Amino acid sequence: MRHPLRNLDGTVAAEAGHVSGLLNLATRRLVTRPRPRMADPSAQARTSAP
Repeated sequence: MRHPLRNLDGTVAAEAGHVSGLLNLATRRLVTRPRPRMADPSAQARTSAP
């Protein structure tokens, strides 16, 4: 997603962008298939349990 940042006169001063996703805090990487984990919060607990 891109968002233009404009001066008061309307000219574009900069563009900011970002990527949305689910971050695995242990590996600091985006989760490849986040939808199943987001649909069922207990799914991660079941898959990461010893």
